[in-house]
Amino acid sequence: MNKVINTFSKSISNSLRNVHPNARAALLTQPLWSILGHLFMPYLTLYMLAVGCTTKQVGMINAVGMVIGTAVALFAGWMTDRLGRRLANALGDMLCWALAALIWGLSQNVIWFIAAAFAQSFMRMSGVAWNCVLSEGPEAKYRVNIFYWFSIVQTITIFVTPLMNLVIRPFGLVPAMRGVLIGSFVILTIAIAIRYNMMVELPVGIERKNASKNESPLFALKSYIPILLILKSSPVLLISILLRTLYQVHVGLRQAFLPIAVVNGMGFTDEIIGTLNFVIGVIMLLTQIVLLPKIHLLSSDKALSISFNILIVSFLILVFAPADNLALLITSTVLYAAGSVITTVLVNTSLANALPDKERAQLLSFVTVVTVAVSAPAMWLGGLLSEVANIGTRLPMLMITVLMVVCLTLLLVTMKMNKNKQNTIT
Repeated sequence: MNKVINTFSKSISNSLRNVHPNARAALLTQPLWSILGHLFMPYLTLYMLAVGCTTKQVGMINAVGMVIGTAVALFAGWMTDRLGRRLANALGDMLCWALAALIWGLSQNVIWFIAAAFAQSFMRMSGVAWNCVLSEGPEAKYRVNIFYWFSIVQTITIFVTPLMNLVIRPFGLVPAMRGVLIGSFVILTIAIAIRYNMMVELPVGIERKNASKNESPLFALKSYIPILLILKSSPVLLISILLRTLYQVHVGLRQAFLPIAVVNGMGFTDEIIGTLNFVIGVIMLLTQIVLLPKIHLLSSDKALSISFNILIVSFLILVFAPADNLALLITSTVLYAAGSVITTVLVNTSLANALPDKERAQLLSFVTVVTVAVSAPAMWLGGLLSEVANIGTRLPMLMITVLMVVCLTLLLVTMKMNKNKQNTIT
């Protein structure tokens, strides 16, 4: 055990010592974002309902955020260049995390939650600046370590979610959430200030900042025109983008409507959400340690098709499981945790392999815009479905199941196209 701990500590030390100061600042402060996010985000939709929103309004709130996020995503690259990576990341996080948490904590009705959705939409700008900060500073050989540790932090901090039960049980959901959210505003504001002072603006950021002074916002829109021509000539790339888009849409839908399906649809208490997240954390860690290193034994397409089938089964269980059936709920959660780890890695890898290097940055920006744009009507529809009498709270899970079936179909089409291409070459 001591040997394992020493190896782990040495690995962390080497990772922090060998990376650029910007990435080091991001790594050291990231646990605060992950811990606080995993405390309140799983309960956010239940909190909205408790404050007085309807499930239809929950879908509408998320849809409004996605529509605004589409506009932000269109100009995210231009804003990041214009402000500089360091300031764009700090300003974006101040809006989408700290300010959003404060508004959530003070919310009295649906208008407050719409205002929070507006603030959170600036996550699209923060995300672009964040990726620039992580990618432009460190040497290429150290980037794998950086993203690996971010993944580990994200997984480990899932285990803090059950701690919310210690606050919810004595005080109730609404007071507990208000306290955690307002506290998160204070902590995140301090963390953002600390990280901003630890980071430096790199030469590439300064160069783009100076160059962007002469670039109008329309410059950002014009850059999307060549992308459409690329997609027209590459159906495999287009399908890869659609696959990634629909998968990301399902992530947003699940986050918004799973708690409602479990609590209002299946009859469990609010506290079950923390237990489910604990199970997800355990299974994700085991999958990362045991299964992912062996994934190369299968072709990526075959492994991805298996993982999509696993996800389909997990969501079908949520749709049809009898009320109060804890065994089936846990089974669904285990399947989702294992399937999502594999699917996320392979979907992102598939897209990365399909993107041409020369147009990679522009295409990634385009993928973000398309994902947010498609998510808006999906959230709105999810809210409408959840209002259907008797079975409505579970219908968003059926909607996600359909999305996973479409993803599997797109994958099979891609596999057939690649096979035909290979046969033509031979």
